[in-house]
Amino acid sequence: MNINFSRKFSVAPMIDYTNRHYRYLLRLISKDVLLFTEMITASAIINGNKDNILGFHKKENPLVLQLGGSNIDDMKRACLIAMEYEYDEININMGCPSNAVSSGMFGAFLMKDITHAANLTKSLIETCKYKIPVTVKCRLGVDEFDSYEYFETFIKSLIDAGCSVFYVHARKAWLKGLSPKENRNIPPLKYDWVYKIKAQFPFVKIILNGGLQTFTDFNLMGNLDGVMLGRAVIQNPMILNELNKTKVSYQDVCLGYLDYVDSLKVQNINYYTKFMQGLMFSLPNARQFRQLVADKSVTTNKIRIFLSENA
Repeated sequence: MNINFSRKFSVAPMIDYTNRHYRYLLRLISKDVLLFTEMITASAIINGNKDNILGFHKKENPLVLQLGGSNIDDMKRACLIAMEYEYDEININMGCPSNAVSSGMFGAFLMKDITHAANLTKSLIETCKYKIPVTVKCRLGVDEFDSYEYFETFIKSLIDAGCSVFYVHARKAWLKGLSPKENRNIPPLKYDWVYKIKAQFPFVKIILNGGLQTFTDFNLMGNLDGVMLGRAVIQNPMILNELNKTKVSYQDVCLGYLDYVDSLKVQNINYYTKFMQGLMFSLPNARQFRQLVADKSVTTNKIRIFLSENA
């Protein structure tokens, strides 16, 4: 665990993407970005195979565990288990708009009950005893709880509970009637709310998420403490090259990742190679490359041959 890691640039937690294999790929591109796990529920950690769920390669640090849940006792138990691993931060998901969060009353649903959200935050901070930072990722509001005044009250209450770092997706969440995909696009972005909340609480760190297409957008973000990209990184993982003083080539990244896949000693590698699809984004033969790495019968040798022929 590194208490001095930077939050200036980070990749958002994304279900079905930011698992240990995709994170290993991203780390081959840049060492200067903060990575997140997928959202992992407290119940999965308590009841599942701990090493399979929480284990990761040491090269992935700095790495944040994003934790989902609303039951305070379960969340505390999950934190105690997670602290046995080498995560740099535990992040409470208070922004996910999926169907599951409504039935489980977690994710963005937590924004509906500020008192419970604050109590949960305080309990996890106390459980971790300040040995590992506990932070929050949220939206601007949820359903009818969507005024700036409500957002301000939510942030202030969590600050009073001890939280000093917020990753803010600059949209509200509609749990009633919109799919998770629609929640990424339909509710309007309100960056001005994020600037305003930072101005009101300059002593806490505010990281902006939502709609950003490049890490250099940080130059436009005034007094904020960082930017978080999500889908833009899936589309073009090599965008992380913006953060490097010494640029890396997509060929070197591909070859390094193929060595990693070979080390797993699995027969069907398609699950692992599909994460490579964006590495030739906008380059000649990008479409052929995407089709190749997505092919269910692909081998690492076939990909290496393609790379040598298209160097």
